[in-house]
Amino acid sequence: GILSDGDLTIMLVGTSTVGSDQLGASVYTGGSLTISGTGSLEATGAWDVAGFYVCNNMTVNSGTVIGNNSSDREGIYVSGDMIVNSGGIVRGTGAESNGVYAGTLTVKGGSVDGTGGYGGICAENSMTVYGGEVSGTGDFGIFSKCITVDGGTVSGTGTVYGVQTLSLIHISEPTR
Repeated sequence: GILSDGDLTIMLVGTSTVGSDQLGASVYTGGSLTISGTGSLEATGAWDVAGFYVCNNMTVNSGTVIGNNSSDREGIYVSGDMIVNSGGIVRGTGAESNGVYAGTLTVKGGSVDGTGGYGGICAENSMTVYGGEVSGTGDFGIFSKCITVDGGTVSGTGTVYGVQTLSLIHISEPTR
């Protein structure tokens, strides 16, 4: 696995994979994680180990990031803000948990896809989409306390709810 006590920047070149059944995650950072590049990184955790576990914020500027867990952890877990910019692709799978979990999720032209046994995507506090694509599949396809869509596509498929929010879904009027 990859372990960082503080902030970590990864530049993706080519196709990379990493796996772990320890450390709490295949890619674990005690600070923030920034990912850029033209390649891909797939992190797979076994048992109680997430694919990615980020204690602060995660920014994906470009490249493809894939986090998987085949047991009871998230594919990708971000305690703070997850920002996915244009050119960034994020996919998470959590067999018995959330595919992608973040305190807040902001998508600025990138793509986020989550599949989970519980939730596809859980953006605990808020989710804001400024273009790009967001899709979640699980018992709850997409969950967030507040969802704002100002362009782009958001889709949730769930056995309980496709898209669930506790307060507000705001969808901006299309540009004319």
